[in-house]
Amino acid sequence: MNKVCYIIHVLNKVPIRNCYMPKISIDHHKMKSHNLSQILKLIWKEEDITRVELSKRLGLSRSSITAFTHQLIDQGMIEEARPQQSIGGRPPIGLRINPNRFQIIGVDMGSSHIQVISLSMTGTIYQSRYTTFDCCGDPEGTIEEICSLISQCLQKDIDLLGIGVAVPCPVFEHTLNERILPLWKGIDLRQRLMDSFQVPVFIDNDANLGALAEQWQGSEAEQEDFIFIKVATGVGAGVVSAGTIIRGSDGYAGEIGHIPIASTGLCRCGSIGCLEAHIGSQALRQAAMCTHSSLASGALPSIPLIIENAKKGEELAQRVLQEAANGLANAIGVLLNMFNPQRIILWGAVIEDNEPFLKYLRDVVSSSNHWSLISPSNIVPSTIGENVIAIGAGMLTLEKALNDPSIFTTTVPSKETICTN
Repeated sequence: MNKVCYIIHVLNKVPIRNCYMPKISIDHHKMKSHNLSQILKLIWKEEDITRVELSKRLGLSRSSITAFTHQLIDQGMIEEARPQQSIGGRPPIGLRINPNRFQIIGVDMGSSHIQVISLSMTGTIYQSRYTTFDCCGDPEGTIEEICSLISQCLQKDIDLLGIGVAVPCPVFEHTLNERILPLWKGIDLRQRLMDSFQVPVFIDNDANLGALAEQWQGSEAEQEDFIFIKVATGVGAGVVSAGTIIRGSDGYAGEIGHIPIASTGLCRCGSIGCLEAHIGSQALRQAAMCTHSSLASGALPSIPLIIENAKKGEELAQRVLQEAANGLANAIGVLLNMFNPQRIILWGAVIEDNEPFLKYLRDVVSSSNHWSLISPSNIVPSTIGENVIAIGAGMLTLEKALNDPSIFTTTVPSKETICTN
């Protein structure tokens, strides 16, 4: 007789036949996968961590840690580092991610450009390719170009783990938003790339992946609450709250580019007065068209040229950038009141090497927002640089793999990977 049942029977005098202990169902496969995931994440985060330290930090027995790490070493996922200094007895041996076991591909598919990078499991960039391309207007050509650039970036002696893709629109269940990219309706970008390269493919919004890059490689690695804002052709925000990127029920979270701020300005989404229609790079170039003599030939001034002219004191260029800062400050004010982040990270051509713009933006935010206070010093440009979105796309694959180590078993050697598009 179960001891607990017997005690209940004696104390309460209930029939033994009514006394039972509930069965606890344990999914050993999920538990093992979870433990492997926790070990891999900690080794990735803290290179040269020892088995003893893993046992202490994760609350697993040393025998379990030994078994799990042997499995990961046999798979080539991790490797032993040089023995550390001994404090008595056998010197402890650190563990680290094997940088040469897998490579990851990150794709930044913008409205008018494609960037592809290949990275190691530790985030080191092997190769990078960039080209201008009308991704909104030519879906089939875009897929063909992406495949070509991926093939150029692949390291032939390292297996391909997976592909992450950043796109300039909301993403729901791997599907690109047809309101922003109407010509992509019915085109399954994820499946096309999976068919071509025979590896897992993951797709997300570009601002979300900029935030992910900051989490993994940027200055926000230890921050739980921050917002990454991308100001390019489109304007979007990757919102990180309690360490998690907020995507919303249909993938629309962070779409600040379509907040209405005026009664004029046709946006590509079809609405009037969207923030993007006023501070997106195309809108800024058109607003500053009088600042550049090349307009006689039909060309628009570049964002760097507008910034340069503003620094030289050109009045129209200064006014264009100040109006952009005012619009962006309004959106930041909304985000501050809704999410109360620790930091705002800014990225885009209008941000790069543009301290006057940043100073003006900080001043406007500080003077106009009285509820959710944020120090001007916590509104900062991204420290990662021009590769931030592509890196974030690569980190999306890494994050998925570390969360689910079974992904490692689905890869194929890159030398056998051939693009079929």
